[in-house]
Amino acid sequence: MADTSRLGLPLLDPAQAQKHVTVNEAFLRLDALSQITLAGLGTTVPPVSPVDGEVYAIGAGASGAWASEDGKLAVFLNNGWDFVLPRPGWRAFDAGAGVAVTFDGVDWIEGAGAVSQNGAGFVHRTVETDHSLQSGSTSVVTAAIPGDALVYGVTARVISTLGGATSFDLGVSGSSNRYGSGFGVATG
Repeated sequence: MADTSRLGLPLLDPAQAQKHVTVNEAFLRLDALSQITLAGLGTTVPPVSPVDGEVYAIGAGASGAWASEDGKLAVFLNNGWDFVLPRPGWRAFDAGAGVAVTFDGVDWIEGAGAVSQNGAGFVHRTVETDHSLQSGSTSVVTAAIPGDALVYGVTARVISTLGGATSFDLGVSGSSNRYGSGFGVATG
């Protein structure tokens, strides 16, 4: 019996008996590989009590039922493991970390917007921080913007009444108003 090239779904043979078995197997695999949610990323030991339909991205040095299946997706279907080799460009949601990941042909890359064949790419990240202002004309936040980063937006919100100042600027060292100036101090 032949399989499809991208998802490995089983195809029906002419005059095949029990077609429903093959079709149901294909539906189960399609259900697991469409909008993939990873129950584990880089996991090397199969879970003791997996749930039907759970998908794990197997890490290096896997053992037990996953031995010799490094780098594959392990899909728990019908009380057994089905192993699928992910293709470059496949996207999944890592439920443990709460982030989107993209398979680049070797690894699952967190937040990748695009990845080239040679490993170049870009990653989207959202960083949030709460900051309590100290007295003085400048207040430094510990969150850092990495060098060579492209910044799409920076926001600030006043959640406590500020006294003394009538406005504030938002910026970085050497450019205190890079992201705006004259922001109001009213809460909200």
